[in-house]
Amino acid sequence: MTSIARVGIWRRSQMAAGVALVALAGSLFAPAMQSAAAAETASWFNSELGYDQLLEQGHDGSGVTIAIAETGVDLNSPDLQGADIEVVPMPDECAPLRDLAEQGTVVDLDGGTYQDSINHGTNVAAMIVGQGGPERIQGVAPGAKLLVMEVPFAVTPGSSQWPEACDPMAVFGGGRMADAEERGADILSMSMLGPIQPTSYQSAYWQMQGKALVTGAGNDGNVTAESAGLPGVVTVTATKPGNTATDWAASGTGLTVAAPGEGLMLREVDGSLTTGGAGTSFSAPIVAGTLALGRQQWPDATYNQLIQSLTATATGGGAVSDKLGYGAIDPVKFIQNDPSQYPDEPLTYPDSVNADPGWDVIREICDGFPLDETMGYVSNYRADAGINPEVVKWLPQVAKDEGWLGMAPDAGSWGAAPPSEADGADASDASSAAPAERGGIDLPILIVLGVIAAVVVIAVVVIAVVVTSRKKDRPRQAMSAHELHASGGYHRGHPDSYSAPAGQPNGYPGQQQVHPGAKNHASGMQVPPQAPNWQHPNHRPGEQSGEQHRR
Repeated sequence: MTSIARVGIWRRSQMAAGVALVALAGSLFAPAMQSAAAAETASWFNSELGYDQLLEQGHDGSGVTIAIAETGVDLNSPDLQGADIEVVPMPDECAPLRDLAEQGTVVDLDGGTYQDSINHGTNVAAMIVGQGGPERIQGVAPGAKLLVMEVPFAVTPGSSQWPEACDPMAVFGGGRMADAEERGADILSMSMLGPIQPTSYQSAYWQMQGKALVTGAGNDGNVTAESAGLPGVVTVTATKPGNTATDWAASGTGLTVAAPGEGLMLREVDGSLTTGGAGTSFSAPIVAGTLALGRQQWPDATYNQLIQSLTATATGGGAVSDKLGYGAIDPVKFIQNDPSQYPDEPLTYPDSVNADPGWDVIREICDGFPLDETMGYVSNYRADAGINPEVVKWLPQVAKDEGWLGMAPDAGSWGAAPPSEADGADASDASSAAPAERGGIDLPILIVLGVIAAVVVIAVVVIAVVVTSRKKDRPRQAMSAHELHASGGYHRGHPDSYSAPAGQPNGYPGQQQVHPGAKNHASGMQVPPQAPNWQHPNHRPGEQSGEQHRR
């Protein structure tokens, strides 16, 4: 039996090969676990924080689509009966990973099984869309639509059990964001750590479209979520009954808010209800559901504004602490607070290692530098074309001032058919296309060019005749090979050798320039704004062949 594992309660792990393992940001808190009485079918926060009151007023998240990334959910769970849930499977090429997990031949590092992981996903889903009622868990946004983006269990790239045809970027690194985007997700909630977490590029792409990204912070006392501290990301730690800090959940730089994550009503694998469930895995979806309530109440507000309102109404009173971020959420105050008073700007975390004060990641996305696979094959981004301007709902002010959007080399392709469609078009279609659409030239211009070409040809013929006649009138003189070489008549070097003209540095003659201050992709070093000869970030330092690489 292969021993590859989830991180259980309060531990992150990495594979020996150095690949971060998919980790549950929360788990059932076994030390405090106890059976639930039949009458105890709601967690403490439903009444203590006013979610029951909000539900009675009609705040149920209707009209909002939330996506979660999990190995799956149990659609037969009584808590999810009647909920609007769509399970989006992994690509067919990755389906063997599911088959392997279902066979029970892999476990996580703590001995957890595939069914344990499915149970985790089921409880995460119930925190959002649990339908409530007798002996049923009540979610905070039962009227929202939930997308369950299937991700692999236990096995990671580099393992001998990883299918060769399965592209890791399609399922890891936030790769499931592409399918979530196509299905209209407004909010992405992450309750797993490791390679499931989105990259800085994918996070920025999500933010630029005006969407919200929420993640559990981790359970080992430190902020361990890889996307924590990225601009706009909502990183959530846990509170206990009384809405106060726990002694185990994440604390540190990059926290946004705290939400219920201890003493929770959860469901066991065997179907029984238990109290004492804990983990920021469940705090994150509670915040995601709360944002859905805010969007329902304030449909004209942006998610940037809603997140600003969420932090402004939290218990911190505007101050930030390492323990709770801006504080524990107050859903009633949040719903009552008009978010239009706040700027349409994402929260930033200047002290975080993921801080991007110059918005370099967004600039690179606009310029089309990241590879398509680096972005997880999202539909509104292409390498060298950048992001589709039509889907952009937010940009930093510097991007507006300097005109980043549309500056990619092939940015104009967003107005034409995608390459895959254009390549398959019939020749008749191409010939009948308008000149502007196929990059052609108007007929009058063609006529003028033809006349010019004819004049040039006639001139060349006349000159050739004159030169020939003059050669016939003088004695023929031979030149030895030695004399030819001495005269510079040919060069003994390689016929394809390239020497830079005077004043041009040696190297690939087609080097381009990047914005001063951009990061070099190969080294990650900052290019000093005063340095001459800006180098294209896709070009490896010292490389002479013209080959380029990207993140």
